[in-house]
Amino acid sequence: MQVVLSNAGWKAGVAEGLSPENAEDARLDLYGFIVGLPAETAQLPWNDPRVRIIEHPVHSPGHAVLLIEQRRVLIAGDMLSDVFVPMLDDTDDPIEDHPVGLGLLEGVTGEGDALMPGHGSITRDEEVRVGIELDLAYVEDARGARVSSHPRVVSPKPGWEWASALTKDRPETSPAEARVLGCLTGELLRLKTPLKVVRAEGESDRPA
Repeated sequence: MQVVLSNAGWKAGVAEGLSPENAEDARLDLYGFIVGLPAETAQLPWNDPRVRIIEHPVHSPGHAVLLIEQRRVLIAGDMLSDVFVPMLDDTDDPIEDHPVGLGLLEGVTGEGDALMPGHGSITRDEEVRVGIELDLAYVEDARGARVSSHPRVVSPKPGWEWASALTKDRPETSPAEARVLGCLTGELLRLKTPLKVVRAEGESDRPA
C-alpha cells in the first residue's frame, strides 16, 4: 500500500480502474486508511454487532465473507453478484480457488436470511442456492474452455452489458488493494458502521 501511495499519480491510476457504478461515488481520500486484519482473524474487532469473518481464496488474497450474526446477514464481497460474472483473477489458481470459496459461503448460508454482494442486489433463500450453482457452472465452463451460458454472460442486466465482456477480456483491472478497499468501504457505508478513529503523533484523524 505504501508503494502505491508513494506514486504521485496514484489517484489517476486507481480512478481509471474503478468500475462504472463506483467511479462517481468512490472516496479516494480514504484510500489506504483501512488496514488489513492479521491472518486468521475470526471476528471484526468491535463488540456490537458481532461480525464473523470467513476468509476464502476467491478473487483476491485476504478476501472474506462477513456474517453479521445478530442480524443474520451475509456480506459476500466480490462473490455471488447478480450483475458480474464470477471474478476469476488475482489468486494463484482461480479455477480451483473459486469453488472452495463458494463452498465456504454455502457452509454458512443457513446462518443468514439475506446475502449482500459487493455488486448487485440482495438475495435470499433459494436465490442464494441458485446463484452458487450458476457460479460453479461458470467455473467449470472456464475450466473446459467452453462458452458459458451464465445469465450474466448471455442476458446481462440493463446498464451492465459491459460486465459480460469480462469473460472474453480479462482482466485489465485496478490493483487488488483498490478493489478490496472499494468493496469494504462500500459495505461499511451501507451498514452505517462507525469507524474507530485514531490519531498518531503529528497526524490528523484517520479511521482505523
